[in-house]
Amino acid sequence: MDYSYGMMQRALDKLVIKIQESGYEYNEVYGISRGGIIPGLLLSYKLKLQFKPLAWSLRDHKTKDVITLKKLCDTAREEPVLLVDDLVDSGDTIYDIIGFMRRQYSMDDQLNLFSEHNECKNNLHTCTLLFNKDQKKVHRPKYCYEEFSRKERPEWINFWWERVNE
Repeated sequence: MDYSYGMMQRALDKLVIKIQESGYEYNEVYGISRGGIIPGLLLSYKLKLQFKPLAWSLRDHKTKDVITLKKLCDTAREEPVLLVDDLVDSGDTIYDIIGFMRRQYSMDDQLNLFSEHNECKNNLHTCTLLFNKDQKKVHRPKYCYEEFSRKERPEWINFWWERVNE
C-alpha cells in the first residue's frame, strides 16, 4: 500500500484535533527515527511545540539514543510528553523503548502504556498514523489515526518519504 503525502496530511489534521480535544498540554513532541521523524516534526509545527528526534531503531541501523531517551524520561516525570511514530506494526519498537525506560530509569509508576482501553495514567502518550490491531505487544496508542489488520491487509506500507530514492 502506498501511503501518500496527502494521506499523511489528512491523518495529521485529524490527530491534531484529537490531541487538542484531549485536554493535555504538551510542550514537546518526540519523533522516533526513522519513521516517526516526519510525522512528529509536522505535528510539532501544527501544534506549535518543540520537536526532538529520538533515534531508536530495531530494524534500520539498529540505533538506541539512550541520552535523548533519558531526557524524555526526565520530562515525562514532570509533564505530558508526546512520542510519535509512523506506525505500530509488530509493536517491537514501542515495547523496546518502554522496557528500556522501565529497566534503566525506574519508570514503572509513570508507564502504563499496556493498560487496556488506552487509559493514560502517566505522562508519556504515544501517537501514530497506523496501528496494527493484530499484534499483541502493545495496546492502541493514545492518539491513532487508523487501525488496520495485518491479517486483512498483509501488504507492506510504503510511506512517501521512504520512496525518495526510487
